[in-house]
Amino acid sequence: MPPRHNEELILFNFSDPLALVEWTSVNDAVMGGVSEGYILWKDECTMLFSGSISFENNGGFSSIRSTVNDYNLSAYKGILIAAQGDGKRYKFTIRTTSSYDGASYQNHFLTIAKERRDYYLPFAAFLPSYHGKKLTNQPPLNPSLIKRFGFIIADSQEGPFSLGIETISAVR
Repeated sequence: MPPRHNEELILFNFSDPLALVEWTSVNDAVMGGVSEGYILWKDECTMLFSGSISFENNGGFSSIRSTVNDYNLSAYKGILIAAQGDGKRYKFTIRTTSSYDGASYQNHFLTIAKERRDYYLPFAAFLPSYHGKKLTNQPPLNPSLIKRFGFIIADSQEGPFSLGIETISAVR
């Protein structure tokens, strides 16, 4: 998929199934929960993040994350996600360290069921968080220090979910 304009840097293009190798799922099983979430390649152009959220055993989340890399996105203003949702609310996460745990920066977007849309998330609107709780002792997101991206569904949204992601880009 070519850039929509010259102000866009495609970070992940899921028309190539090999792009999925850079992503893994992490579910609430790490805390004893039983929610399920997984990644599939769909329609030869989409990374499908789907599964089911359960509150059993104090669960309630599913997430996926990219492998660690160095992304200096200081020349860009935010992230553009081309996706088809299910009417649920998702968070896009950014980490500035290579740690598997710790603070992340999050911004949310509400999908419209069965509608493919572009979701723009400005870097200035990302808030620091740890295990779903907002942090007040962290600096604002520094786009020159980005190491990893991810998606999470939580916030009391029990039941099946499905988010089909075509591309993730940085935009000016």
